[in-house]
Order: sequence, then structure tokens, then C-alpha cells
Amino acid sequence: MPVSARTKTNFPLLTTTALVSAALFTVAPIAPAQAANIVISAATNTTQNLGAGDTLTVTSTGIISGVFPAVDVNAVAATSINNDGTILGDGFGIRVQNAGGDIIGGIVNNVGGLINGVGTGFGIFSGIFVNSGSNITGGVINSGTILGDSGGIRVTTNSNISGGITNNGTISGVNVGVMVGGNSDISGGIINNGTITGGGLGVVVSSASNISGGITNNVAGIIRGTGGTAIRLDALSAATPIIINGGRIVGDVVDTDTSTNRSNTTIAGNFTTEGSFTVSGLTVNAGQTLRISSGDVVSMRDMSTSAGTFSFGVTSAASHGQLIVTNGNVDLTGATITARLPGFGLGFGLTNGAELLVGDGSAQVTGLTGGPGQAATAIADNSFLWNFTMADGSQSV
Repeated sequence: MPVSARTKTNFPLLTTTALVSAALFTVAPIAPAQAANIVISAATNTTQNLGAGDTLTVTSTGIISGVFPAVDVNAVAATSINNDGTILGDGFGIRVQNAGGDIIGGIVNNVGGLINGVGTGFGIFSGIFVNSGSNITGGVINSGTILGDSGGIRVTTNSNISGGITNNGTISGVNVGVMVGGNSDISGGIINNGTITGGGLGVVVSSASNISGGITNNVAGIIRGTGGTAIRLDALSAATPIIINGGRIVGDVVDTDTSTNRSNTTIAGNFTTEGSFTVSGLTVNAGQTLRISSGDVVSMRDMSTSAGTFSFGVTSAASHGQLIVTNGNVDLTGATITARLPGFGLGFGLTNGAELLVGDGSAQVTGLTGGPGQAATAIADNSFLWNFTMADGSQSV
């Protein structure tokens, strides 16, 4: 009897085992996470942590605020961000960070849209912050306003905006408008049709970084450094060309090391200085005019030939525009030279026979390459009282 009882006990165990086995074969596979299409059309104080493939749309009634950061893309490739409303972060408006962090389709901030990073901590708080090996492949297109208590847009620590920045609105920071540092790049360049401004600097590149796609300022563009420097290029790691199609650059343009020949500047549209330039080289294209305002100095390491016009502002013998070449000749081969006096060209600060040093080269002390030689040559001006001539003096025009 005991043996028989033990035998009966085994049947349920075998049956149970069979049921468990059958259940293991029917477990459904875990579905992969699906990309989300997130739409914000009302106020929220929740950080929008975007995952791989996610899109974020903030409508004109949408507000993300009161959180750190407002939008975060951390080591994943999101698809896109499109903003018509308000993205207001405590620290960062939009933060993209760490290897793999990317916004493939880019950030579009439309007319009326605001992206703002509020806060004074660490000196890095920005409207858009790209950090620690991340990228914005699709670039940034701004037709609204991007603000930051430190910088409008900051790219730092081995990061990039490979799709570039196209600004048709306002990018502004308490310290700097656009900052690139820490071995970073904006390989897609900056194209400015709006206003880029900073309380100290408009655009700054530092710490072995560059904007390899160049800085282009178009006719409607303004780059302003309220602290006196509009563009500062410090320890460039590669070429950062500057193309000026017109518009305004309010403040100095400074490359702190022109010997690397990485800040070549092209005047491709009529342009008047509102500060001094220190760059590696400068060319004025045919049919275009560079007006060097009274008191401003355009200094370059080497000077290539220009087919355009150099127009020197003249207020007095002590105050006038000046062109300096630190490592070569003042080469005006094929260029046109004019003098421009303020107002009606009365020139009250001038005296008859005054000599003005408007060009100074370092290599060829006996004259200008391709210039008019020792004989004084008449040049055009806007005055009915004064006539100007240009002569080749000792290291001067």
C-alpha cells in the first residue's frame, strides 16, 4: 500500500511539469520600444526626455517650463524638435549630451517660438547646449528667439552641430551669443540673416575648436558684441573662414593667432566696419567696397590681391581708417582706393598738405606691390573742398 500511494503521487507531478513546459514555449516575445511623436499644446513642468527616434512638437500654446532641463536628449538619436511655443528650462532650454546624442532632423524654432535657458550657475546655462561628444546632424534653424543666461547656443567638449546654424531671428546670451569650445566644431557653419548678440561677445571660438563651415553674415545680418568684440577666435584648431556679404558686425573681429592662417576673410558685399579687424588675410571681391571707418584698423598677416575697392574714412589727420599687413606687403594690385569724409565732406579736421598713414606693410619698405610708385596719384573722394592723392612712402601708402 505505501508503495502504491507513492506511485499515485508521481502522476500529478508529471502532469504539472508538462503544463509548465508547455507554458514556456508560448511566452510572447518582448516588443521593441516604439518611437514617440510628442506634442505639447499646453503648459507642463515635466522634462521631455526624448528617446531614440522621438519627435517633439511644441505648438503655439505649448509651454515647457520650471524644470532642468526643459528638453533632454541623452546618448540617443532623436528625430526632430519643432517649436512654435515656449521651451523655458532652469539651466538649459534644450540639452543634447553624451556620445550618440543627436537630433537627426535638427531643431526648428519658428517665428514666435522661444527657447531659453535660465540660471547663473556654472556659467554654461544656455538656450541650446550641445555637450560631451554629441551632435545636431540636422542643424538649427532659428526664426524666433534663442536666449541663455550664459549663451544663446553653446557647443562644447568634442561636440558638433554638423547641420550648421541658420539664424533668421535672434540668438542672444548674457555673455555670448554663440560659443564653441573644448575641441568642438560647427562644421555646417553659421549663416546669419538675423541678430546674434552677446553682453560680452557675439561669437566666440576657443580651446582648440573651430567653425569649419565658416561664419557668413548676410545683408540683413547683425553680429554684435556689446562688450566691444563681435567675433573672437582664440586658439583655432582649423580654418574658420569669415564671409561678409553685407550687414553689420558691431565690435572688433579678433583672431588671437593669425600666424596659423585660419581666419581668412572675404568681403563679398559692400561693408562698412564698426570696429577693427585682426585676421590672417582679407580679400575684397570685384565690384564690392570695404569702407574702413575713421578710427578702425584692418590688420592682417598676409594680403592677397583684391579686385574691389578700399575706401578709407577720414575725419582728421589723427583719425582715419587704416590697413596694416604684419607679415608682407600692402598689395593693392588691381584694387581701387577712395577717401570718404563724414557728412557733406567738409573735412573740418583736415589741414592743407596733411599726410595720413592709411596703409602700413612690414616686408616691402620701399613701396606697394603693383601700386602707383613714388609719384602721388589722385584718388576719388566725396568732398568738394578737398582733393586726395596717394603716394608710396616708407612702409606706407
